[in-house]
Amino acid sequence: MGLTYGLADIAAQAFAAFAGGEVLPLAQRVRRSVALMGVGLFFVGPLLAVWFDFLEKVLPGRRKRAVVGRAALDQSIQTPFMISLIFALTTLAEGHSPAVAVAKIQAKLLPTWWACVGVWTPVQLVNQGVVPLKYRVFFQSVVAFFWDAWMSIVSHG
Repeated sequence: MGLTYGLADIAAQAFAAFAGGEVLPLAQRVRRSVALMGVGLFFVGPLLAVWFDFLEKVLPGRRKRAVVGRAALDQSIQTPFMISLIFALTTLAEGHSPAVAVAKIQAKLLPTWWACVGVWTPVQLVNQGVVPLKYRVFFQSVVAFFWDAWMSIVSHG
Protein backbone atom coordinates (compact mmCIF):
# COMPACT_ATOMS: atom_id res chain seq x y z
CA MET A 1 0.00 0.00 0.00
CA GLY A 2 2.86 2.37 0.69
CA LEU A 3 4.28 1.94 -2.79
CA THR A 4 0.84 2.28 -4.37
CA TYR A 5 0.09 5.46 -2.43
CA GLY A 6 3.46 7.03 -3.27
CA LEU A 7 3.21 6.21 -6.97
CA ALA A 8 -0.39 7.43 -7.07
CA ASP A 9 0.64 10.78 -5.65
CA ILE A 10 3.47 11.11 -8.16
CA ALA A 11 0.94 10.38 -10.92
CA ALA A 12 -1.45 12.96 -9.45
CA GLN A 13 1.29 15.58 -9.36
CA ALA A 14 2.25 14.79 -12.95
CA PHE A 15 -1.40 15.11 -13.99
CA ALA A 16 -1.72 18.44 -12.17
CA ALA A 17 1.43 19.75 -13.86
CA PHE A 18 0.29 18.55 -17.28
CA ALA A 19 -3.35 19.65 -16.99
CA GLY A 20 -2.99 22.92 -15.19
CA GLY A 21 0.66 23.77 -15.14
CA GLU A 22 0.82 23.34 -11.34
CA VAL A 23 4.40 22.54 -10.39
CA LEU A 24 5.32 22.52 -6.73
CA PRO A 25 8.87 23.03 -5.47
CA LEU A 26 10.81 19.76 -5.36
CA ALA A 27 10.95 19.61 -1.56
CA GLN A 28 7.18 20.04 -1.32
CA ARG A 29 6.56 17.39 -4.00
CA VAL A 30 8.80 14.89 -2.24
CA ARG A 31 7.30 15.63 1.18
CA ARG A 32 3.80 15.18 -0.19
CA SER A 33 4.61 11.82 -1.85
CA VAL A 34 6.53 10.52 1.15
CA ALA A 35 3.68 11.56 3.45
CA LEU A 36 1.14 9.66 1.39
CA MET A 37 3.49 6.69 1.07
CA GLY A 38 3.89 6.59 4.86
CA VAL A 39 0.13 6.71 5.40
CA GLY A 40 -0.35 3.77 3.03
CA LEU A 41 2.52 1.75 4.45
CA PHE A 42 2.04 2.29 8.17
CA PHE A 43 -1.71 2.86 8.46
CA VAL A 44 -3.90 1.92 5.50
CA GLY A 45 -2.29 -1.41 4.56
CA PRO A 46 -2.15 -2.81 8.11
CA LEU A 47 -5.63 -1.50 8.98
CA LEU A 48 -7.11 -3.06 5.85
CA ALA A 49 -5.53 -6.43 6.66
CA VAL A 50 -7.11 -6.38 10.12
CA TRP A 51 -10.41 -5.07 8.74
CA PHE A 52 -10.71 -7.75 6.06
CA ASP A 53 -9.94 -10.46 8.64
CA PHE A 54 -12.65 -9.00 10.89
CA LEU A 55 -15.20 -8.88 8.06
CA GLU A 56 -14.47 -12.48 7.14
CA LYS A 57 -15.03 -13.58 10.76
CA VAL A 58 -18.27 -11.60 11.13
CA LEU A 59 -19.71 -12.62 7.75
CA PRO A 60 -17.82 -15.72 6.58
CA GLY A 61 -18.17 -17.42 3.24
CA ARG A 62 -18.88 -16.65 -0.39
CA ARG A 63 -22.65 -16.68 -0.33
CA LYS A 64 -24.30 -13.61 -1.79
CA ARG A 65 -25.56 -12.39 1.59
CA ALA A 66 -22.08 -12.57 3.18
CA VAL A 67 -20.35 -10.86 0.23
CA VAL A 68 -22.92 -8.06 0.02
CA GLY A 69 -22.84 -7.67 3.81
CA ARG A 70 -19.06 -7.36 3.89
CA ALA A 71 -19.10 -4.84 1.03
CA ALA A 72 -21.85 -2.84 2.77
CA LEU A 73 -19.97 -2.80 6.08
CA ASP A 74 -16.80 -1.81 4.25
CA GLN A 75 -18.44 1.15 2.53
CA SER A 76 -20.44 2.34 5.53
CA ILE A 77 -17.88 1.95 8.34
CA GLN A 78 -14.35 1.60 7.00
CA THR A 79 -14.61 4.02 4.08
CA PRO A 80 -15.47 7.27 5.90
CA PHE A 81 -12.95 6.39 8.62
CA MET A 82 -10.19 5.69 6.09
CA ILE A 83 -10.90 8.81 4.02
CA SER A 84 -10.76 10.94 7.19
CA LEU A 85 -7.57 9.20 8.29
CA ILE A 86 -5.89 9.78 4.93
CA PHE A 87 -6.90 13.44 4.80
CA ALA A 88 -5.80 14.03 8.41
CA LEU A 89 -2.50 12.16 8.37
CA THR A 90 -1.31 13.46 5.00
CA THR A 91 -2.23 17.03 5.96
CA LEU A 92 -0.34 16.72 9.25
CA ALA A 93 2.63 14.97 7.62
CA GLU A 94 2.88 17.82 5.12
CA GLY A 95 3.39 20.21 8.03
CA HIS A 96 -0.09 21.71 8.33
CA SER A 97 -1.90 22.24 11.61
CA PRO A 98 -4.58 19.98 13.09
CA ALA A 99 -7.09 22.76 12.39
CA VAL A 100 -6.28 22.56 8.67
CA ALA A 101 -6.71 18.77 8.79
CA VAL A 102 -10.11 19.08 10.49
CA ALA A 103 -11.22 21.74 7.99
CA LYS A 104 -10.18 19.50 5.10
CA ILE A 105 -12.17 16.58 6.50
CA GLN A 106 -15.23 18.77 7.07
CA ALA A 107 -15.09 20.20 3.56
CA LYS A 108 -14.19 17.07 1.59
CA LEU A 109 -15.34 13.94 3.46
CA LEU A 110 -18.93 13.73 2.25
CA PRO A 111 -18.36 14.34 -1.49
CA THR A 112 -15.32 12.07 -1.45
CA TRP A 113 -17.26 9.35 0.36
CA TRP A 114 -20.07 9.48 -2.18
CA ALA A 115 -17.61 9.18 -5.05
CA CYS A 116 -15.91 6.35 -3.19
CA VAL A 117 -19.13 4.40 -2.80
CA GLY A 118 -19.69 4.58 -6.56
CA VAL A 119 -16.19 3.34 -7.34
CA TRP A 120 -15.46 0.95 -4.49
CA THR A 121 -18.77 -0.85 -4.01
CA PRO A 122 -18.35 -2.89 -7.22
CA VAL A 123 -14.66 -3.39 -6.44
CA GLN A 124 -15.46 -4.63 -2.95
CA LEU A 125 -18.12 -7.00 -4.27
CA VAL A 126 -15.42 -8.60 -6.42
CA ASN A 127 -12.80 -8.38 -3.68
CA GLN A 128 -15.05 -9.92 -1.01
CA GLY A 129 -16.71 -12.44 -3.32
CA VAL A 130 -13.94 -13.70 -5.59
CA VAL A 131 -10.52 -12.80 -4.20
CA PRO A 132 -9.12 -15.11 -1.48
CA LEU A 133 -8.72 -13.39 1.89
CA LYS A 134 -4.91 -13.44 1.81
CA TYR A 135 -4.87 -11.47 -1.48
CA ARG A 136 -7.57 -8.87 -0.71
CA VAL A 137 -5.22 -6.10 0.43
CA PHE A 138 -3.03 -6.70 -2.64
CA PHE A 139 -6.07 -6.63 -4.97
CA GLN A 140 -7.27 -3.46 -3.31
CA SER A 141 -3.85 -1.83 -3.65
CA VAL A 142 -3.80 -2.46 -7.40
CA VAL A 143 -7.20 -0.86 -7.89
CA ALA A 144 -6.32 1.82 -5.33
CA PHE A 145 -3.55 3.24 -7.49
CA PHE A 146 -6.10 5.06 -9.63
CA TRP A 147 -8.35 5.92 -6.72
CA ASP A 148 -5.44 7.22 -4.67
CA ALA A 149 -4.23 9.42 -7.51
CA TRP A 150 -7.72 10.94 -7.63
CA MET A 151 -7.78 11.24 -3.80
CA SER A 152 -4.46 13.08 -3.92
CA ILE A 153 -5.87 15.51 -6.46
CA VAL A 154 -8.99 16.03 -4.31
CA SER A 155 -6.97 16.36 -1.12
CA HIS A 156 -4.65 18.98 -2.58
CA GLY A 157 -7.16 20.80 -4.76
